[in-house]
Amino acid sequence: MLKQKIILICVLLVGETFPHSFGQEQIIYRDKRTGTGERIFIHTDREEYLAGENFWFSAFTFDRQDNNRPGISGTGYIELLNSDHNPVIQKRILLTNGTGHGTFQLPDTLSPGTYILRAYTNLILNLPPGNCFRKVISIYNSLTSKDFLKIIYAGEPVLEKRPADPAISVKSSDLFSRREKITLEIEIDKDLVASPEYANLSISVSSKSGNDNFNGPEDYLYLYANPAEPDDIRFSPEVTSHFLYGRLIPQKAGAVIGNQLMLLSVPGKEAIFQYSLTDREGNFRFMIDTDAIPDEIIIQQKDNESGNLIRMGSPFTDNFPEYRKITDTLLSDIPGHIAEWSVNHQVSKIYGMSSTGKPTADSSFRPKSARFYGIPDMELRMADYILLPNMQEVFFELIPGVSMRTGRVRPGITVTSLVDNRPYESDATLMIDGVVIGDPAVIAGMNPELVERIDILRSEYTVGGYRFYGIVNVITKSGNYASFPLPDYAVRFPYRIFDPDVPFVSPDYSETEAKQSRVPDFRNTLYWNPSVKPGKDGKARVEFWSSDYVSDYEINVHGISSEGIPLSASKTIRVE
Repeated sequence: MLKQKIILICVLLVGETFPHSFGQEQIIYRDKRTGTGERIFIHTDREEYLAGENFWFSAFTFDRQDNNRPGISGTGYIELLNSDHNPVIQKRILLTNGTGHGTFQLPDTLSPGTYILRAYTNLILNLPPGNCFRKVISIYNSLTSKDFLKIIYAGEPVLEKRPADPAISVKSSDLFSRREKITLEIEIDKDLVASPEYANLSISVSSKSGNDNFNGPEDYLYLYANPAEPDDIRFSPEVTSHFLYGRLIPQKAGAVIGNQLMLLSVPGKEAIFQYSLTDREGNFRFMIDTDAIPDEIIIQQKDNESGNLIRMGSPFTDNFPEYRKITDTLLSDIPGHIAEWSVNHQVSKIYGMSSTGKPTADSSFRPKSARFYGIPDMELRMADYILLPNMQEVFFELIPGVSMRTGRVRPGITVTSLVDNRPYESDATLMIDGVVIGDPAVIAGMNPELVERIDILRSEYTVGGYRFYGIVNVITKSGNYASFPLPDYAVRFPYRIFDPDVPFVSPDYSETEAKQSRVPDFRNTLYWNPSVKPGKDGKARVEFWSSDYVSDYEINVHGISSEGIPLSASKTIRVE
């Protein structure tokens, strides 16, 4: 039997504070139309893991102030924190109709101990940090001699197991042989749940551990039945968009960072543009549509004469309940099932057995069909004309109403108005592949052979409070702004909100050859499905195969109905 020193850390919650990462610190968004009754619950395939294993989870959101209907947020935040509240894993997941799911691989270098799985939405951040979903996860690592660090939160509300949910049931045989098909019959009571076909269910089947208190969403919602209401709604819900935070960092004494225009561009052939004004502390934010997530983003300050730098903020909060630690040590045996799981995990690695399937294609970026400025007044396609030697001649010969000044005194590009044919007093906004540039010499020095088209807007155009006195957008054949220098002090970075979906896969032993295979199958998680949909009769059937591991297995079904009713059912089976 493995022996390991277990260090107990008693964490005493002594109060609530509300600091935030700089991107969220000072910007206050007041919206009294939106309540803060949203709650999030996380269903995991297990509560104990080995370092290096895959961690599967589903998320369900509920609006406690609207009869438990599914929450409105479209983005969920998932974190795995160590005993010092440092994040080991951070992920964002897409929430649709109150549900979402994901997976991550635990680093095989993790120290053994208990970790905190924390989840929240942007709306939940309006409440003290104790209102975030928290769940203790035990992680073991047989490849290290480090002590097991156990966290105990003193004063933390204790989740109690509620009575069995009469609205849902799961049925199957109790005993199965190795490599035998297992069929689960799940049924939602139509008398208690209207339109059961719109319910979303998540199912886990894993080797039974020493923790028999596998709480469901109803236990969590009962504990937080009466949420507090803050004085201000500081964080708006991310319904169909995601907030991108940043801050201007002054580099000179007396540099102005408040009330500054920040510009966001997305390199591409279809121009996407946003602007934001900084607050007095230099904070700014943009909203990224989750239906059209760009591959990369460029952010810059307009007219940055002071050389201010841009620092992008984390979307995750660093707000935690205050606590202090009391440590003690004792010698204890590692649980027997963990020693068996460790062997299972190592055997699976040796034989290349994995539960992760091929990620789905990442089609997150679906560009808008129209440019932000709509149909331009003129669209010059270079292939329709003979190739001219330089861009000055392109503008002079082919683009009426636009003049390029290339001298040393006030170079620029001016557009004449379509209304009175007079030049605007202010220069036009210049772009290359949709990226705003301040130096007209960059366009003047371009090789015309690299240009695919030029969009010209000669009318005044307004986006919010930002006014364009004409737009000249030069689109290259590559369309990625790859061959040009960034504007001074701009930042360019790849961007991804959600990872591609990774399916859970397990062996199929329907064929005799597969069933008689000598490759061992020692899965610790037998089955995982985060998106089971019942039929109109409220029934759903799932099928999978048992493994070679002789054990008791815990079946847990959690979910949410279209009316926001939490659903939970569990059952134990055995494989011999």
